[in-house]
Amino acid sequence: EEEEEEEEEEGEPEETKATGPKDWSHPGAALLEEIEVDAVYDGVVTNAGQYGVFVDFGAVKDGLLRVPLNLRRAYKKGMELKGLTCVSCDPDAGKVVLVPDEGDLPEPP
Repeated sequence: EEEEEEEEEEGEPEETKATGPKDWSHPGAALLEEIEVDAVYDGVVTNAGQYGVFVDFGAVKDGLLRVPLNLRRAYKKGMELKGLTCVSCDPDAGKVVLVPDEGDLPEPP
């Protein structure tokens, strides 16, 4: 009986895990085809973690903010950013890369 209980406990985390990737899309926002390279945007950090810093800058998908690895932890969810320049946009792949104004980089944590 004890073994059965242990197996059930081990199985519980599987059931509580997310069933798929989070939907980071923003319906009703600008299409990626409308995003211009070299244009400047303002945005809000939606996620900051091991895969990078992601920003809602008004498009249907968040942009990846290209920042030095040692600064990633300085960006927090909900942080407002201004003066982000789009350096690449690939609508087919659904990817946008933004860079911050160098004068606006936060201090390393």
